[in-house]
Amino acid sequence: MKLIRVYAVWITIIFAVLIGFSLVLGRSNPHDIVAFQSNYEGDDEIYIADLTVGFVRNLTHDPITLNQNPLWSPDGRYIMSVSKEAGWTTYVRDVITGETRKLFEDGHGLRRAWSPDARWLAYIDDVGSLTGGKSGLYLMNMLSGDVRLLTDQIITRSRPFWSPDSQKIAFVSYNQRLNFPIHIIDISSGTINDLSNNSKGLVTQDAISWSPDNRQIVYTMGSGANVSLYITDIETGHIKRIGNHIGFDALDDVPAWSPDGRQIAFQSYRDKSRGLYLVDVATGETRFLTRTDGRLNPLWSPTGRMLGFSLTDIYTDVYVIDVETGKTTLVWNSPGDKSNLAWSPPWQFGG
Repeated sequence: MKLIRVYAVWITIIFAVLIGFSLVLGRSNPHDIVAFQSNYEGDDEIYIADLTVGFVRNLTHDPITLNQNPLWSPDGRYIMSVSKEAGWTTYVRDVITGETRKLFEDGHGLRRAWSPDARWLAYIDDVGSLTGGKSGLYLMNMLSGDVRLLTDQIITRSRPFWSPDSQKIAFVSYNQRLNFPIHIIDISSGTINDLSNNSKGLVTQDAISWSPDNRQIVYTMGSGANVSLYITDIETGHIKRIGNHIGFDALDDVPAWSPDGRQIAFQSYRDKSRGLYLVDVATGETRFLTRTDGRLNPLWSPTGRMLGFSLTDIYTDVYVIDVETGKTTLVWNSPGDKSNLAWSPPWQFGG
């Protein structure tokens, strides 16, 4: 046991040194670092992979608990994750030093999102364990730890989705009409913009992505085998379908807006098989990237040069693909049905 602990410490030191040298010498693109969840060693742990040097290591080492759902801080220095022993606990870990801080307990951090300006953590608390029993959408100040309720009037069904300017949050709710309308809440005023009047079907719960200019959102909507991508203008409420596919059975899903705002990546079931596609926002032209055998969640690198995605089935495969060349690289393969891939933001150590 002592030898294993010593080995783990040395792995952490070596990884920190490799990243440090790569940043100082400029030999590694700091955007090419991903975190993901895997049960490669028999229990769920958080791993970090430097795609440039091909180095993978554990961030967590705990055979007793489950460690899941990694979430990078906006400066790329920390990773937030949840661990389950008797109950769920949310931790924040320093990627370089390994220092760990407990944030809160009781599972209300399972559906959460760090604001792009790093000031806030938005999360769904289903039981109100921190605030006297009120369930709803909450906001935590990451410096002071103060928590305030944004809304408890709407039953939230998804995780929160921050606008790039950290001023608004999109989320999906549930209503008595049995559809799933999208709401936009302003965190300063508390004003809620209800987009449900434009609903044409069921909204896929965890499939919302903001445009980089904060003006639009893309999401999936439909029912049965007729599910498509839609873009809504936040101010005007104008809605349009994008990535049109002739006929039904397209099942366009999990959209992700590119950092430059020009393209949206998504998965689609076309030609009777799943694939990863890009659609040009201006023209609506769709381009096939690669065939996929399982459900994926595409995630853009901060530069927009690559897409990361994971295929989940009996085994979990983590891939990255160059969107220009189409070259696909396997990052990780292990048994299990979850990966929760998270791409590191630009590193901003020292300011």
